[in-house]
Amino acid sequence: MAAEEPEISLGFVANPENADYLKSNYFPSKVGGKPAWLSPANLPPAKDLTCPLCKKPFVFLLQAYAPLDDSADSFHRTVFVFACRNAPCYDKNDNKPFAVFRSQLPKVNDFYSAQPFTAGSASKGEVTFSELVNPDSPLRTPLCCVCGCSGSVWCSRCRGPRYCGKEHQTLHWKRGHKSECRPVAAEGGDKQKAPIADSKWSRVIAMDASLSVWLPEMELAIETESELERVDDDSGNESETDEEEGEDQRLKDFDAFVRSHGNAGALDGEVSNAELAEAAAEGVGITDTFFKAFKKRMALAPEQVLRHNRDGSPLWLTTDHQAGSEDVPDCSCGAKRTFEFQILPQLLAHLHLDTLEAQSVDWATLAVYTCSKSCDALNGYKREFLWKQDF
Repeated sequence: MAAEEPEISLGFVANPENADYLKSNYFPSKVGGKPAWLSPANLPPAKDLTCPLCKKPFVFLLQAYAPLDDSADSFHRTVFVFACRNAPCYDKNDNKPFAVFRSQLPKVNDFYSAQPFTAGSASKGEVTFSELVNPDSPLRTPLCCVCGCSGSVWCSRCRGPRYCGKEHQTLHWKRGHKSECRPVAAEGGDKQKAPIADSKWSRVIAMDASLSVWLPEMELAIETESELERVDDDSGNESETDEEEGEDQRLKDFDAFVRSHGNAGALDGEVSNAELAEAAAEGVGITDTFFKAFKKRMALAPEQVLRHNRDGSPLWLTTDHQAGSEDVPDCSCGAKRTFEFQILPQLLAHLHLDTLEAQSVDWATLAVYTCSKSCDALNGYKREFLWKQDF
């Protein structure tokens, strides 16, 4: 009996119906803004969230909620991706400007209720969430009031806001904390119990598009590819001619989308050896053959920005620089890593990172690989692997 193919899920950016739905206890998939940390304990340290090239803090790119049904330790599970927004750090096929972390929790844990609740409506869609447990727990890592990552340092004068490092502390000082900061009494103020001034600064950041601390915040709405295929199949009893014309129109729509949002490459894994041999005999370029197959696969949903296909294979957009098993390092636990999801170039159109310079923040695809055993992160975060392929 043939093994059942894994379900492929597609991610699309959308404005959230309610901003609360992007908070940690709603277990969101999202793009930009601050990370909605799954486990609030043992967050990645600032040194792991710093670009090794320019030494500036990474920005939060996206997170994908991806629980595993067959693992009690992964009842909740989220993969987080961070990136440098400094264009000169981006060289072809170089993954240094990125970092990936995985967090997972069992159903019964120190931070969320085991009893699920629902919000929203049947017409607009329901979301599941849990109540926060122990919000004042000392296990929770204090957050940088600027970027929402681990806040290991604080203002020494007022001992209020926390920061991930000097860069965000300086930014906060210049953007308003200088006028608000008041020294604490000499005998008071245990540094470890200092309040964390987060909410006010969050409002400043959210309203000021000139700051480069955050990327635009959006929900990552998830649909399965098979559901979209069924909708497409059920759209009407078309004749064969109408069906062909419909496919042609979808390909034209995809071509228009690609032209308006940047280039696209070719696709591996969708073209058989026989098709390649036939193309070679006819003098057709292999890249053209791959790209045609890619367009057919993407035309169903050209605005997808993420494809989740754990234990499957990525859709490579070009024949060059594809990750083989020898290119993906094992997890620190010793297990092999497996493909989890890929981030498509369509996302770039939503991030406002375009530049007129020769170098820019760009990719053909970002393939994320995670531990095949999804080893226990012990209420913390495990570093995972990203492979960058360029056009």
